[in-house]
Amino acid sequence: MTGPSAYISVHETPIISPMQLAIDPASPYQPRSTDLERIERGIEKLRDSAEKAKDDAVERLVRDILDDPATRPLLNGVFGNSPF
Repeated sequence: MTGPSAYISVHETPIISPMQLAIDPASPYQPRSTDLERIERGIEKLRDSAEKAKDDAVERLVRDILDDPATRPLLNGVFGNSPF
């Protein structure tokens, strides 16, 4: 009887996570919205929350996320489809 192999099988094709599909602006799985009022309200609430945190790092992070062309469409979809 032999023991387990020291080698494991590895996928040669990269595995793509659902989050990678959602963040990719070209992904067909990304949520879309045309409700500009909801989008702006959500973005404003995010900015307000960052300011209330009174932490420069949090404000910088939110600003970077909102300015990033890869994450902005995802946030638009989330905010535009949120009832809150």
